[in-house]
Amino acid sequence: NTSLDSEGINLEDWINPEYLKETCKQQCRKSFEENGSTLEMVGFLKKDLQEKIGDLIRSSDEKDELGYMERSNFEAGIRGGWKSVGPPHRQRFLQLSPQQERDGDELEKILSSICRVIKSKKFADFLESLLDYKMLGSRAVVRRFRPGLDYTLATPSTWDCEPGNLILDATLCFVDCNEGFKKAAWAQDEVGGYQTYLCGKSKTEMKSDDEENAAVYKDEDEDDSLISVSANFNALSLVVRDDDEVMSFIKYVSSAAPGSRYDIFSE
Repeated sequence: NTSLDSEGINLEDWINPEYLKETCKQQCRKSFEENGSTLEMVGFLKKDLQEKIGDLIRSSDEKDELGYMERSNFEAGIRGGWKSVGPPHRQRFLQLSPQQERDGDELEKILSSICRVIKSKKFADFLESLLDYKMLGSRAVVRRFRPGLDYTLATPSTWDCEPGNLILDATLCFVDCNEGFKKAAWAQDEVGGYQTYLCGKSKTEMKSDDEENAAVYKDEDEDDSLISVSANFNALSLVVRDDDEVMSFIKYVSSAAPGSRYDIFSE
């Protein structure tokens, strides 16, 4: 199979076949260019994977008693390969250890496998053909933002990027959207969990002495936003940014959210 590379990755096993068609790639590239180097690809993974992941993230939130105004325990979800990431004056979320592709539960194995695909040269080649950009390197992590607990603040990237090079953020997001009111809550940004890009001159502030309001931003910070990407299910968002001028953050996920925001974030 010509789609199988030296890493043992076949994109047809993972990606919605529509997005692999040349006509669809051309449409995506046109939309990307017309929308200021941004694109959202809804229904990105194949339908069987989409259904399995949807069931598993709902089951995980039920197990951890998260969502719908449940009181969130700081230790919720910290098990298996999931570890808490801080420091809390900048960020708090769970990150999945890469070896969980082999050792984890079913959800951990699937998310780790998808992360490996996204980090692969095969996927970089796919993005190059989609966007007409040259990819020089990549890294990716699996994250979980729990309702009532997690967020990131807008801080500069730690990516060591040569001056003049742009960074492509590719974020594959999963949230519980299996009912209309859940989908609306995420789409209307009522419960946080969305990703916002800001001009680098804007600085966010957090009330570090108040855990209950861990992600409070000055009003002018979000007014300076360049683009905001709502949390969605099985949606890949692509955003090209200048690392010297643009930062991003994940808005604090409210305890009223239907569940966690899971994503695979790469740049």
